[in-house]
Amino acid sequence: MTLCDAYPSHSGVIGSASGTHRHTTVQESEDGFKDGPIHISLPYWFVRVVYVGGNSNSNSSNAPNYGLSYANCNNTLSNSNSNIGGRLAIVLEDLTGLSHIIVIRAPRECEIQEKSKPGPVALLVTVRVENKGYGSMPNRVGELKYRIVSMDNLESAAKTACKARKDKMEVARFESNHDSNLKRIQREGRSGTVPTPEYKFFTRMERGKERDIVDMALDPHRIWRQAIAQVLEEELDSKMVYQSFASRVDHGTQRAVVLAWGYVQHEKIRYCLSIDIKKCYESTDKRILKRTLRRYIKDDWVLFTLDRIIDEYPRPGISIGDRLSPLFCNLMLTPLDHHIKEDLHCHCYIRYADNLFVFGNSKKWLRKIEADIESELNAIGYTVKPNWVIADLATEGVDFLGYRMFKTHILLRRKTKIRLRRAINEIRKKLESGQFPDEHDRGVLGSYFGVLKWCNGYNLYRRYIWPVKRMMDDYDRWIDGARAYRAFVNLNSEVYL
Repeated sequence: MTLCDAYPSHSGVIGSASGTHRHTTVQESEDGFKDGPIHISLPYWFVRVVYVGGNSNSNSSNAPNYGLSYANCNNTLSNSNSNIGGRLAIVLEDLTGLSHIIVIRAPRECEIQEKSKPGPVALLVTVRVENKGYGSMPNRVGELKYRIVSMDNLESAAKTACKARKDKMEVARFESNHDSNLKRIQREGRSGTVPTPEYKFFTRMERGKERDIVDMALDPHRIWRQAIAQVLEEELDSKMVYQSFASRVDHGTQRAVVLAWGYVQHEKIRYCLSIDIKKCYESTDKRILKRTLRRYIKDDWVLFTLDRIIDEYPRPGISIGDRLSPLFCNLMLTPLDHHIKEDLHCHCYIRYADNLFVFGNSKKWLRKIEADIESELNAIGYTVKPNWVIADLATEGVDFLGYRMFKTHILLRRKTKIRLRRAINEIRKKLESGQFPDEHDRGVLGSYFGVLKWCNGYNLYRRYIWPVKRMMDDYDRWIDGARAYRAFVNLNSEVYL
């Protein structure tokens, strides 16, 4: 890459460059390590020598100190000297702001000029490159194929997939010939001949919204995609920010609520910006998704497999109900998470699936953050719902995962409270009519009891949960007593007969 139009400045030599090179190979430096190729996706770059000066004596005896600049400070009271040394650096920046590459090796004598000598800067070669920033390429993971197709991983995937569908006939058919079915899935997956699934769509009304859910066969599709997801989630979890929740191990609803409550109670936090993405799964751009996967994965076999899974889906976007869809969504929004935290410096930030929350002390600042987030989402094909809001935490509270958080307390959201009343009243009527509670009723009762534990819901618990829980306990004691009496009679049948 040739630099031109260089001119001197107070801070050093500044130059701009343009060209059509798609990549530049970086050779081995004197430090003994290699980097390259450096992939440059855009042709226009800005090159800057941060400081030109210091020690320019490049003879063999002074080679280690070449390119160092020094500042000497003298303390007249103690008559002591302090020397501060700094190495020169070249900064290579993309004019669009998408990439930021820093050359951290000192430039050589042929790469810098004296302040009084204007002219073109020499070729940038033999450098060490460190990628930083929102548009940089993170460390990619590879060597994943044999971990995915290993029999241990497939065994674990089959166990997880069958557990979620244990009441289906297809689980019995798969388990009837367990080992041979797993070997067939392993063989088809290794060779890339897993058949295209037959997608079955059904509509589910969920909290006033119609959602098209996808269903597919257990063998081989659900087991195969579960095997892929297990390995990828383990390897790619470290690429995501801690404040990203949902569909991650140890990053569930409770941890998100605890973290948000800590932000809300902070004395400097006054407002919360709440943003929701419109139809996140359906509006995912498949081309951008494939490009995003290549930012994190370098295994060609895995990329080919994921591309095939993405292209096989007959509708736009990604499917609701596929095991890999939550992972795809998290990877699509992970660069945005890093941008919000590292470039916009929003330290009090939480993302739960497609819901984004930014906490701050200024409405004006939060409006700027919203505009920036919306533009970033539009760039990757997403749309922000127009109902975004900046809530005052002292008076309005923020609507967060079924709760409404205020500065001093947490309340259950009104819609959640209505659903709780209806569900518990149905269970109560069932028990009062003499019917026995089933596993679903116990699950509903335990679920709402767990929800109330994380908010100021004692009155709701005493009014709705406690009476039904007491009725269930009485029923369980009666059942336990009947079982104990029957066992006692059977054990002593000769005495009583």
